[in-house]
Amino acid sequence: MTRRRVASSSPSVAYLDSSALVKLIAVEAETAALRRELLRWPRRVSSLLAAIELTRVARRLGPLAVPLAQRVLAGLDLLAIDPIAPAAMQIGSNVLRSLDAIHLATAASITAELGVLITYDRRMLADGQGIGLPMLSPQP
Repeated sequence: MTRRRVASSSPSVAYLDSSALVKLIAVEAETAALRRELLRWPRRVSSLLAAIELTRVARRLGPLAVPLAQRVLAGLDLLAIDPIAPAAMQIGSNVLRSLDAIHLATAASITAELGVLITYDRRMLADGQGIGLPMLSPQP
């Protein structure tokens, strides 16, 4: 399921973590603002981890959410986890959770192409800002 590596000469890619992707399959207060922001970023990426997380959430939401999650995932370039593991072990603060560390390390691995990392997780937002990543949580 891992797709092509993103390559670009300028920051043109939006990285979405699982907290953002869930808002695309389950309407929440921030969903409309997120959809508007994504209009600016036709190139979108995430970690292969997001495919697992989003599919698990979709299964909990019910059978109609699963095909929606599949459509959302089809619009992403999914980046492999294995090459990211060493960086994920070291990135961020000690309170950063493991799965969030994988997302941060994956986004950091494409810094040259990264225009924004979209998350709704406060710890990840703070840690991403702390290492200089362009972070955003679109709000209504």
